[in-house]
Amino acid sequence: MKLEKMAIAISVLTVIVAFSITGVSAADWTQTQLTSNTVDDYSPSIDDRGNIVVFVEDVDGNDATEHDIEILLIDLRTSSIERLTENAVREASPSISGDGSKIVYNSKLHGDWEIFIMNPDGSGVRQLTTTVSGIDDVFPQINSDASTIVYTSFNSDDERDWETREIYVMNADGSGQRQLTNNDDPEYYPVIGGDTIVFAGPVGEDTFNNYELFVSDVSGRPSTLTNNVVQDWLPSISNDGSRVAMVERDVRGSDPYGRLAVVNSDGTELRRPTYDSIEVWNLCISGDGSKIAFEGRPDGTEEWEIYIINYDGTGLTQLTDNDFDDRKPSINYDGSKIVYQSDVDGDFEIFLLSTAATSEVYALASYSFMSIEHVGPTMTFGSARAPSGTVQIPVTLSNADNIGSMDLVLTYDSSVLRATEVRKGSLTEDSILQSNIVDGTIRIGVIDMSGISGSGSFVNVIFEVTGTETTSGATSKDGKSSISVDRGFEVMDLTSVTSRASTGSELVIESISTNTVDGDPVSVTTINGMFSYGSMMGDCNRDGMITSVDALMALQMSIGTIPEDLIADIDGDGSVAAFDSLEIMKSAVYMPSSFRMGSEVTKL
Repeated sequence: MKLEKMAIAISVLTVIVAFSITGVSAADWTQTQLTSNTVDDYSPSIDDRGNIVVFVEDVDGNDATEHDIEILLIDLRTSSIERLTENAVREASPSISGDGSKIVYNSKLHGDWEIFIMNPDGSGVRQLTTTVSGIDDVFPQINSDASTIVYTSFNSDDERDWETREIYVMNADGSGQRQLTNNDDPEYYPVIGGDTIVFAGPVGEDTFNNYELFVSDVSGRPSTLTNNVVQDWLPSISNDGSRVAMVERDVRGSDPYGRLAVVNSDGTELRRPTYDSIEVWNLCISGDGSKIAFEGRPDGTEEWEIYIINYDGTGLTQLTDNDFDDRKPSINYDGSKIVYQSDVDGDFEIFLLSTAATSEVYALASYSFMSIEHVGPTMTFGSARAPSGTVQIPVTLSNADNIGSMDLVLTYDSSVLRATEVRKGSLTEDSILQSNIVDGTIRIGVIDMSGISGSGSFVNVIFEVTGTETTSGATSKDGKSSISVDRGFEVMDLTSVTSRASTGSELVIESISTNTVDGDPVSVTTINGMFSYGSMMGDCNRDGMITSVDALMALQMSIGTIPEDLIADIDGDGSVAAFDSLEIMKSAVYMPSSFRMGSEVTKL
């Protein structure tokens, strides 16, 4: 949903004062300050064409609050800026696809960090991951054609949460979630180009000092990309997945500073193209793989500056030279535009560097947003996964304030689901509610003379899953095998209980009209959900939910009173024990669990 849009007045373009180390002259580049205010703007991401920039803003500048960290977008073609999110929680890590069609990010909208996706105008917001309490999904990266997303998942309730970090991949509609890594070591910094995924992970006993890069396709078969005695991490990958840039440092040797290194994704041509006198950190390779932008600083200096270099090691050029930290560059497809953050005037602002070959004149200047004193309500159509039978999907409402009436229309694919009942939620227990279900549409009317306030479930929709399974039956021990893949990666290959179409079916909040008890209209942000075929780990009765019934069934399996079904094998040791039942019960009552549940049975 598009929440805010405004034109931006003209600012002065400044020709950057910098010097060329070799090759291209820095005079060929022009600098434009895209934001100018008293709060932090950071983590920019630019699309391939260099038209759209997304970033996050700390709206009120208060480090003690989280509700004001929002995602904004600048359209360089129209000189306009939009706030894409506006809610009571924090958003982070926006990544725009190369074709500019989708933006992925992580949000704490429902407590833990989850992955969301939306269109560049702020519409089509959809939650892609739903995990149990204590599991965070973060740092999403989307490939250039907006088809596939890779991200990191970890247990934030673990005292050493960094050790629980694993890499996951999914389709851009949230279907086909697959776990790429499954071991006792943490994996970091996943990036994706085409169908090629690269990430960093520890090797050997010295898990801090000896990091290597690993490469995988989306089907999940990681193999070693680098193998040396130094630390390789912070990778970036070209759109076609053929070229990789990274930071390399010898933390135990005589050169502890980060250096730029490159390697082809097939493991060939590993080399270090930069001078050893420049420390390198965050970097970004252009979509065509021809150039690399990075933040660097000469050894012994304080401030980070923006550099660019050709992939073959020629044309190293320092683009900024000032008393501020210029960091986190993002570069477009052909390397002609770079956006970055700079802590000018004590807070981070977004800047653009463009070559003389780009003829656009950007009319962007200062703007500001008022801090959020009151955040409006948000309604979310929940997501679920089930192979068959009955499933209950909640429609939740957050930040409601004195709502007296609501007309709500929900739609769904009637070839996939059949709605049978609408039940009151925690917020509407004392309300008057009427519903009508006709041909994939649910119309709901609610009135409440006392006013609905707070956050909780608004209604719960009961669906029957329609259609025919292509495969069925419980997962047996024969359906599970452990495969040792290269350096310690154990990839769990389980037989899926169901193998229906990989794409999901959208659950849509078609329209909503809301008024307070006093008759004032209320604007409500809406987020659509997704129903997917398949079972979840821990969902022993396959009703699409993790409940105490599932925990009881797992306990009965552990003592042999009912047949064993490895959908209850939460710890992945090949059998169902009382410990698995305990973990399922923790999930049912929203206690932190040691393992990830709610994911598809099929893991690669």
